[in-house]
Amino acid sequence: MGLILIGSISFSIGAAFMKQSQGLTRLGPSCLVVASFVLGAMMLAKSVKTGNVSTAVVIGLGFEVVITMAIGILLLGDKVSISQGAGVMMVVGGIALVQH
Repeated sequence: MGLILIGSISFSIGAAFMKQSQGLTRLGPSCLVVASFVLGAMMLAKSVKTGNVSTAVVIGLGFEVVITMAIGILLLGDKVSISQGAGVMMVVGGIALVQH
């Protein structure tokens, strides 16, 4: 589970730098996007060595949704509607069901 979480955090950081890269046109942030995504993929690949790929990917994507939304709100000033918040809560509920 730890590797999935580290991978999800890495993917989420990469997503945050996507905005800063301005469509991958700025070199520094673009390199951080690529590096973060590669690290995230490596962590997810290591996590599926000992578990189911479908479960690991679903759990990882769920973590990414929550982490990326938090980064967007707290660091990038994104606004979230009630329906978007409800959708994220459904994702969290789905993750809980997949883990059991």
